[in-house]
Amino acid sequence: MTRPRRVFACSSVAIDYFDFLGKSLAASADEVVAVTAVSEGGYRRAACGSRLARLVLRLRMYLVYPALLAGAALRARQGDTFVVTSNTFFAPAWVALLARWRGIRVVHVLYDLYPDAIEVAGRITTGGVAAWLVGWVTRLNQRWAAGTVYLGDFLRDYAERRWGHTKQPVVIPIATDVRLYGGEPPRPPRLPPLRLHYGGQLGLMHDADSLLAGLRALATGGALGTSVHFDALISGGRAGEFEAALRNTPGVHVAGTLPSDAWRSHAEGQHVGVVTLSPGGATVCLPSKTYAMMAAGLAIVAVCPRWSDLARLVEETGAGWVVNNAASPAPLQQPASIVACRAARPAEEVGADFCDRIRHLAASPAEVQACRENAWRAVRDRFSPDIISRQWSAYLAALAAGGGQA
Repeated sequence: MTRPRRVFACSSVAIDYFDFLGKSLAASADEVVAVTAVSEGGYRRAACGSRLARLVLRLRMYLVYPALLAGAALRARQGDTFVVTSNTFFAPAWVALLARWRGIRVVHVLYDLYPDAIEVAGRITTGGVAAWLVGWVTRLNQRWAAGTVYLGDFLRDYAERRWGHTKQPVVIPIATDVRLYGGEPPRPPRLPPLRLHYGGQLGLMHDADSLLAGLRALATGGALGTSVHFDALISGGRAGEFEAALRNTPGVHVAGTLPSDAWRSHAEGQHVGVVTLSPGGATVCLPSKTYAMMAAGLAIVAVCPRWSDLARLVEETGAGWVVNNAASPAPLQQPASIVACRAARPAEEVGADFCDRIRHLAASPAEVQACRENAWRAVRDRFSPDIISRQWSAYLAALAAGGGQA
């Protein structure tokens, strides 16, 4: 099997998925070189810090990191491969530009899709000048890369419909390792209470409104604090507002995010992981925290569109349940696909569905345990570093055999 001599694994922030990406690539080359500008801890501290800390973080992501990429590209040799995530969004095209005509392959790993992510967040207008400029860079990412790796089939379909096809597309999931959580199947939960956990980002692409409506309905009905406890370790654009809205609610604990090692220990005491994506957010990403919660033996309640990659992951693995928040059943089959994808059901309706689901689970320990075991088994059998490594090895070998390069 043809394999590159060196693979440069590149992401502006070295959070969990980047660590697993490096491990997945280890079997694909003689050497893996990590290129990153911000550690996981540094990112979390800066994201929750002062304005100056956040400004410095952006400078490191958008100025220091591109400089590090340039240095790596200039010292790379023919036959090397760069695997570059879309964080920072212009990084794949930047490396491809520097690597042109030098026999160096660039693989674009699409973790977050831009400009869609900042459109959904409301920071730029769809169809505006800023969206056009960022979209132009995304088209270059697609056109100049030797291939693009997507996290799911829907994300691939949506991205290529809007921003153009890439040379050799493939879907490769995020790797996660159950051995980091003890490597044993989850033990049956002691109910009550049913312990719900939300971990990671609660930003503008997540459905905080529907989740909040569901928790309020549980509190009004007396379930929170008795048959159900809700635990959230969160950061992001909606975190402060969410914590304030639930302050002094019985059975609710909200705090900031933890480093990965500490979070793994914390997750051992939880039963069901809650993941949310707004319909617009579901066209942009697939939260990596889902895989981590499954590896920890948590069943998953996903508040997201039923057509999304997140819903497909949960339902195909039998890891849990989907609470649909999308107004459109099949958005990409409609002419106004972007608008249709982002149309949402009213938060109160989605919250009522979430409340009904959680009430049912609080009284169904056998069902909860079956999904917890399915989630853990899916990570062990489908998303372990060994399995994902083989997918990466096969893909990079196919690129090398086909002569694909930037």
